[in-house]
Amino acid sequence: LSVARSSVTEERYWRHSPGSVAVAPDPHAASEQLEVLLRDAVRLRLVADVPIGCFVSGGVDSGTIAALAAAERGSTPIATYSIAVPSDPRIDESQYSRLIAAHLRSAHTQIDLTSADFTGFLELDEFAGEPFAVSSVLGVSLIARAARSQVKVLLSGDGADELFAGYHQRHVAVDERWDHFAPGRLGRLHPARAKAAGQWVRWRGLTRATMRGLRARSLFVSDAAGRDHDAMFKRCMFNDHEKHALYTRAWATRVGDEDTIPWLCAALPPPGGDPILRRQLHDVDSLLHDEMTTKLDRGTMAWGVEGRVPLLDHRLVELAVSLPPAFRYAEGEGKWLLRRVAARVLPAAI
Repeated sequence: LSVARSSVTEERYWRHSPGSVAVAPDPHAASEQLEVLLRDAVRLRLVADVPIGCFVSGGVDSGTIAALAAAERGSTPIATYSIAVPSDPRIDESQYSRLIAAHLRSAHTQIDLTSADFTGFLELDEFAGEPFAVSSVLGVSLIARAARSQVKVLLSGDGADELFAGYHQRHVAVDERWDHFAPGRLGRLHPARAKAAGQWVRWRGLTRATMRGLRARSLFVSDAAGRDHDAMFKRCMFNDHEKHALYTRAWATRVGDEDTIPWLCAALPPPGGDPILRRQLHDVDSLLHDEMTTKLDRGTMAWGVEGRVPLLDHRLVELAVSLPPAFRYAEGEGKWLLRRVAARVLPAAI
């Protein structure tokens, strides 16, 4: 932010630059290159004059950060924190959090989520300052509230999915669907393509009239634009038509034509090159910025705890967006190179 006598200028001082880092061509050497940067990023974020702990969800991302933090601390146990959902084994991953904690010999605290905790969403409204739809902020808030009497800083594994193609399957699903559609204007009339390229209010059902409208609009949607729209649909709980169906008249007038899908599409990098990287960069500039790091910041600072994100060290970001496709997604999974590093510091079951 530059302030002059007669003007105020806002400029972006840094931006990721794909291809700016030379990546070792050998997978093992590349994973070592990543590990060196990861260890240094964690080391820097352990600098503090207050106690520090780590989120441990039970997955690769936070687990790797906690493992490297524990290694940096040496014989002093690192504090780790996790959420358990004992009432629903289908989504409870606490067994993996405990496995990581035992492997690291950390001072572990587990918070059991109960139905009573959902009243905490009312508190979240107060400190969020705006409508905020990232439900995982509740877990962040509960951990920060429990941890604040022991630590004042928590290291997080946020950023891995966006940077290392953890959302690979979401991106691939779009192209797999569109690759099956016939090219040309007649192909644009196919019902499946029309639905993929269009929007309707799903709870009202897909009537014949709605389907005719979708097919008519599909004629004017190119394959490239359709893929982009479809990718953005997968980012939203409600499409724009559904939002307008829920708006009051006064709010609809105030919002006007400021719809979400066109806004998200406009933020996509120009077409060309690796389509997965293009969507990753969009996730970095939107999802990571507007949701994930916002979730961490507001969920921790509400309780006087600072959230730090080693994976967003600018050197790691530059390396991640410079990785060739085979180092980001391979063998049917994303975060391929990060998983190679994790395999050296976490139990095999993770």
